[in-house]
Amino acid sequence: MKNRTEHTIRKALLKAKRPAVLWSGGKDSGVLLDIALGIRPDIEVIHFKLPFLPAKYQHHHKLQETLGITVHDWLPSRLALTHGNNRIDVCETYDIGSGEISVMRGTEPFEEGKPWVCGLDWLNRPTCKATANFDVLLCGHKSCDIDPLTGNVPLEIDMKRLGAFTECWYPLRDWTDEDISNYTLSNHILYDENRYDARVVSKEDKSLNSDYIQACMRCVDKREGDFVQCPKLQADIENISRFIRHEQQVHAYCNVRSGLPDMRGVLQSQVELADPKEGQVGREWYPEGDATGGLSAT
Repeated sequence: MKNRTEHTIRKALLKAKRPAVLWSGGKDSGVLLDIALGIRPDIEVIHFKLPFLPAKYQHHHKLQETLGITVHDWLPSRLALTHGNNRIDVCETYDIGSGEISVMRGTEPFEEGKPWVCGLDWLNRPTCKATANFDVLLCGHKSCDIDPLTGNVPLEIDMKRLGAFTECWYPLRDWTDEDISNYTLSNHILYDENRYDARVVSKEDKSLNSDYIQACMRCVDKREGDFVQCPKLQADIENISRFIRHEQQVHAYCNVRSGLPDMRGVLQSQVELADPKEGQVGREWYPEGDATGGLSAT
């Protein structure tokens, strides 16, 4: 498996001017990073980090310091909600190279007395248009991965183009979870022990798993009623989901999306609105009638 992966990476890097590894801190991207560094020790790393729940990123900071790697991060260009399998993800879309990628963040029910995030605050986080001139991306998505919202996400290709000149390669396409665990243990790769057990299998407890965020989404969840109880304000408030942008992935080539158990960092360059009449946080849009209740991200 490693030989095939090395062959794919070398092929991807052959004409690359500025390649990078998409790294989530999970076990799949950890294996990919280890192999990529063995081929190109100065390769850059991209990790899109959230601005809250810092305890989830202890492993990320430790590994960056240990390996001495350069890790880039920037703000998303837009945020939206995605539904499936009675779950809800926050879809953060980032400009990169000649295209964009969507990072799917899973949400988990919050517990009183433990750190959690307000969903509306999350959707109102700052956004920007960014220039990131990476031309080759290495992604740890595997064909056997199971998405919590959509199920199995088999890959049909080794490389996906993001716009005119940026390529996204999947060197771990044929790996299994067992392959990842065996490689991690036999090569003594540092992995997040708060997130995985001694066999490098995901723990049930997601409180320190950076792929999942404990959040209250009541007032932005279209599955809820017209009025909801807000734990932040300790008050009954209106459900404003009709103002929130909703996006559904379009992935005819391989059913790829992120929101994966082990790497929620990739990657679909094309999205469509679930309902073209739905609004977006920060956009001046109102349903029929009242034009006084819009939300602003500023």
